[in-house]
Amino acid sequence: MNVALRSLKNVSLRTWYSSGRDDLLRDFYIPCLKTASNYDRAAGYFRSSIFSVAGLAFADFVEHGGAVRLICSPHLTEPDLAAIDQGESESLVVDEEIIRELHEIAQQPSNVAGLQFLSTLLSVGALEMRIAYRPGSPGIFHDKVGVFRSHDSSAVAFMGSSNESQAAVLSEWNHESFAAFASWGGSADAERVSEMSAYFSDLWNGRERNLIVSRLRDVPREEIEKHRHPGGIEAAAEAWRSEIWRSNVAFPRAPSKSRSLMRHQVSVVNDWEGHGYTGIVKHATGAGKTLTAIEMIRRWISTGRAALVLVPSDLLLIQWKKELVLELSDISPAILSVGGSQSSKNWIEDLPDFTRDAEFLGPRVVLATMQTAATKRFMETAAFGSHLLVVADEVHRIGSRRHRRILRGQSGARVGLSATPERHGDSEGTSQLFNYFGP
Repeated sequence: MNVALRSLKNVSLRTWYSSGRDDLLRDFYIPCLKTASNYDRAAGYFRSSIFSVAGLAFADFVEHGGAVRLICSPHLTEPDLAAIDQGESESLVVDEEIIRELHEIAQQPSNVAGLQFLSTLLSVGALEMRIAYRPGSPGIFHDKVGVFRSHDSSAVAFMGSSNESQAAVLSEWNHESFAAFASWGGSADAERVSEMSAYFSDLWNGRERNLIVSRLRDVPREEIEKHRHPGGIEAAAEAWRSEIWRSNVAFPRAPSKSRSLMRHQVSVVNDWEGHGYTGIVKHATGAGKTLTAIEMIRRWISTGRAALVLVPSDLLLIQWKKELVLELSDISPAILSVGGSQSSKNWIEDLPDFTRDAEFLGPRVVLATMQTAATKRFMETAAFGSHLLVVADEVHRIGSRRHRRILRGQSGARVGLSATPERHGDSEGTSQLFNYFGP
């Protein structure tokens, strides 16, 4: 088909996509990219967005002349901000952070093909990048908005949880979801497409308040282009296709092996619901507190709500994640691990979406250590509210003076787990626990 004759109107478009139900590449990205002539994307972190145009679907897109505009964000650390406060050029600090993250990415063999493809696109002019950051703030540019356009002026806009990353488009990795709107789909959808297109234009041209959007400067651009494929776009695309295929077959979906609840566990879950989704489960050790709590999580998040699970150690973080993946494989919730051995770079960007009140994002679970959840940064970044279920394992630990800050977070449902919920010699901590979680 001639490029000029391609139209997004020929795409069989739905209003809602979820990696638990759809193949995001086959059902959305590839059909749109096969017919689009332009793609605008605001996609959060530079780290996750480094693969933004290195996804499998972009190979065909650029080979038929497609053009991409990408806005992404560096991760400015506290030392970066301190350097700026001491008079160092803000633009220089941003450049150095991009180069530092680029070097980290290049050190991983699995990243080479994606980085080559991105670099090749940039070097031949198929990709234009701009960098967005909040001046003087560790806060991040976190928008996830995309707009496709074809030559006949038809357009598709989408927004949701998905980053443009390998993990986002492969169903065996992250659980992602987003809403899509077509310019020909009725007045309401056309208005959304128009608004999202105008918003991207404002971002691109630096018209949003409290946000600096700048062109990719010469030094980081040169560093990126060093990684371009010597064989050009076709060779870079083929290398990336091979890497995506290898990654896809390396992570097969495990069959469901969830266990049935025993009578006393079902009784506890029903009692918890009957008491307004609050209470402390005082099961003896070995009686199945975790399985009981996972059933509570299932009932809460199945409608697209979020849950926050708090644990006292990195070991329990790992154990809980294994149990959640196993027991909830039928609804495939997105799971975000926070704390323990996890760097804040790995979760700070996604925490707002994983906790906010947005059913269209699907079922989500944040699994966090109490130590990290009690920090000011976590409490200010997480979206607490009536939509959130808070689960605390070894709940007596959260009554300590160090962890009590967590009890300030609002939630619509709460459950504590412990064989011994009372805190020995700490009546104040025990009282605060029961006031928050219930009897």
